Amino acid sequence: MEAFDFLVPANLQHLATLLQTPGRKLIAGGTDLIPSLRQAHSLPAQVIDISRLRELRFIREQNRIVHIGALTSFRDVQNSRILNETAPALVQAAGQIGSPMIRTRGTLGGNIANASPAADSLPALLIMDASVTLSSQNGLRTLRLCEFLLNPGKTDIHP
Repeated sequence: MEAFDFLVPANLQHLATLLQTPGRKLIAGGTDLIPSLRQAHSLPAQVIDISRLRELRFIREQNRIVHIGALTSFRDVQNSRILNETAPALVQAAGQIGSPMIRTRGTLGGNIANASPAADSLPALLIMDASVTLSSQNGLRTLRLCEFLLNPGKTDIHP
């Protein structure tokens, strides 16, 4: 396996700067990226580890809308009082994902962004008509999850 550089942004602003270079891959839990890197014919030169960006790991309710950060783990989903009350289907789906270690490392954002047909969280999120909010240098963009997911493995993520 070839070597690649790991970059670790200190905050969201630093992440935005790092993402200006095309071809960099993001990693948080790594439960999808690591296996794919082992099978890849070419590896990215650089991987950005976003796992320490605490501002992306949250579950909160505001005006009867539940907001979940991209780095929220499946274990966080399972243990959330808010989600147990408002989204039991998502809690149940999170409990079906892999092993306890995968549920601790794997993130909801990664599960969504990879758009795998086997993504356990997607059916629960789709029946709740969930939305995703994407951030770029151009600002924020919110899409219904059913619009964000284009095809297996393909989403409406822009640079």
